[in-house]
Amino acid sequence: MATNLNNLTLDETGITDLGPLAVLPNVEVLSARNNQITSALALAGWPRVQDVNLLGNPLQSLEGVEALEVLGILDVSQTQVSDLTPLVTNETFRRGDELIIDSAALDGADCPDIAAILAREAVVTSNVQCGG
Repeated sequence: MATNLNNLTLDETGITDLGPLAVLPNVEVLSARNNQITSALALAGWPRVQDVNLLGNPLQSLEGVEALEVLGILDVSQTQVSDLTPLVTNETFRRGDELIIDSAALDGADCPDIAAILAREAVVTSNVQCGG
């Protein structure tokens, strides 16, 4: 088994669930764009993951990213994510780390969470307009 695999590209493969891939604990880079993934919970089993691209999935929650201490880039653009709480509670997501979340289900009510992430000097790319 390829348990030493650290770069996983699953773009446009129709995958619906990352759970079966939990046997790959050394994943550092995941690209699974434009699939049918609804949950990021399996990411919690990948302590080394640094770069995650889930653009274009029907993803509804970021639950699982709160445990990722080395996460540096998270792209969840064009998803149904409407709550940034799991990322806000991940205090290791900070200076220089990047959240890309254009065309998601966020709105002005998410501005406090965006501000909390920005206060840690992370970069947030979003189409949500927050005052300030």
